[in-house]
Amino acid sequence: MLKSIVFTFGLLVFCGFSFAQSKDDFLRCLREANNENHDLAIDYCTRVLNASKPSGQDLATVLELRGSAFSKKGFYDRAIQDLNQAIRVDPNYAVAYNSRAGIHLIKQDYDRAIADYTDALRLDPKFTFIYQSRGNAYFAQGSYDRAVRDYNDAIKNDPKNADIYSSRGLSYVKK
Repeated sequence: MLKSIVFTFGLLVFCGFSFAQSKDDFLRCLREANNENHDLAIDYCTRVLNASKPSGQDLATVLELRGSAFSKKGFYDRAIQDLNQAIRVDPNYAVAYNSRAGIHLIKQDYDRAIADYTDALRLDPKFTFIYQSRGNAYFAQGSYDRAVRDYNDAIKNDPKNADIYSSRGLSYVKK
């Protein structure tokens, strides 16, 4: 789901690039990020950043894609640098908050993860995946009541997702 959101969003914003090669590199960055080819995504995103000097939403999108690719390779500090910059460029970019929250969750920094998920939900309250992810952070923190509340909200938005029910059930068991 997140991949399709990023892909659709990316197709809408790439038109802002002024050079044909930058557009090609942006599309390659986007395609490789969606194909989970992290090395190529990083290379193409870096080419876009170096060649065309994007700004605004274009810059935030490329930084988020590259940050996510760094994260998936395990380069969490480098990923956070890109995601922090993406959020500075566009403080209303929910996807960047969500991506950074995921890294905080991996690093077991639950308070920061929850804060970023909360910011992402403030910006995009229908982003079901974020409710589930924040529920996971609350669960890992041992805040099972809060986890259940988030899983309930996720279920309201995506009642066919069996994983959410399982997570909620585990929270009840832990309580």
